[in-house]
Amino acid sequence: MTNKLSHITIATHSDVTGLNHLINGAYRGESSKAGWTNEADLFEGSRTNESELLKLMDEPDTTFLKYLDEGEIAGCVMLQKKNSFIYLGMLTVDPLRQGKGIGKQLLQASDEFARVNNL
Repeated sequence: MTNKLSHITIATHSDVTGLNHLINGAYRGESSKAGWTNEADLFEGSRTNESELLKLMDEPDTTFLKYLDEGEIAGCVMLQKKNSFIYLGMLTVDPLRQGKGIGKQLLQASDEFARVNNL
C-alpha cells in the first residue's frame, strides 16, 4: 500500500480481540448509536465473535485490513475473493470517529489491495 495509507495494514490473529470489540461496538449495543451505521434496534446479541473472526481470517482469499489511529484499531474491512469478484464486508469505523474519512480511506485501500494482488 502507498505511504499515504501507511496507517492501514493487514490485520492478523493478534488483532482479533480489537477487531471483535470494534465491530460489535459499532454495529450493536448502546455505543453503536453514536454512529450512523448501527443495527442496535434491528438485532440483539453480538454482530460477531473472536472465533468467527479467526475462522474467516483463516479462509483462503480472505483478508482483513485495519485502520490504526494512535495505536488503536479505529476501522476495518474484510475482503474476500469470490470467483472473479471481491466481496467487501464488515466495513466498520468506530462510531466516535465516523465522518473523518476513515471509511473512505479503507475503501481506497481495499481497491488498491485488490489491484496490487490481482484480485
